[in-house]
Amino acid sequence: MVRPATSRKKGGLTDTIGAAKYSIDFAKAKVVMFIGRSYGDGLRPSSVKSLADAAEGSARIIMVDPRLNNSCIFADDWLPIIPGTDIALLLAICNVLVANDLYDADFVEENTVGFEEFAEEVMQYTPEWAADICGISADRITEIAKAMAAAKPAAAVEPSWRAAFGCAHQNSYETARAVAAVNTLLGAWGAKGGALITSSPKAGKLDQEKFLPFRKLRPSASATPIIRSCSTRWAATSPCSSMRLQATCMPCSSITPILCTDTATRPSGTKACRR
Repeated sequence: MVRPATSRKKGGLTDTIGAAKYSIDFAKAKVVMFIGRSYGDGLRPSSVKSLADAAEGSARIIMVDPRLNNSCIFADDWLPIIPGTDIALLLAICNVLVANDLYDADFVEENTVGFEEFAEEVMQYTPEWAADICGISADRITEIAKAMAAAKPAAAVEPSWRAAFGCAHQNSYETARAVAAVNTLLGAWGAKGGALITSSPKAGKLDQEKFLPFRKLRPSASATPIIRSCSTRWAATSPCSSMRLQATCMPCSSITPILCTDTATRPSGTKACRR
């Protein structure tokens, strides 16, 4: 099945683990592999701190990237892979884990289907096969796979971002599935130091009386429009009378008189709520 370009990564993860995104438990991780993603070149200082803390906490950081990115200062290993060949590296890691019986057999038995077919298929993707494709030596692929196995379940492949396989590349879908397969063989899903499946929290149904700012107000034509003053939202409650108006502070329901003019959309003399 061919996925739309914009959803290949999410589609691959969803079809494999039932979720489109996950994160790494850096605080307890022992081995983390990054593929084409550099927190040090991004926009989130908190991500850089998580990486730095993990490195200082003796976690082994593996950077798979054609370029020596700015996050490599925290890395123990830099794998200058040939662009577009990440899936070959991942399949070879799967091969080492399965062929050497280094995978988490209990986790796989309890949480997967079709492992026998997968194990048979992955036998052809040896480190030697991958080395000719991705430019990483067979010995290094084998050593890294065994190191991740020794640290399981506190070892995982980071979910990456758009540059590696998260956007419109032809093999993004299958690469995402291979990432999920490695993490599954390591028993990393939901484990301390492993890969944590995340979701967006929902606020649920709000109390419409308590959270008035979220209500859609439809003032009458004669009422003064909603105005702002000192970052406080006000709603007009009565039409103008003798150039004065009673207004309600929506967050706290206090009543404050404000001046009203016929021409200004933001009446002068508004008093900011002090509650």
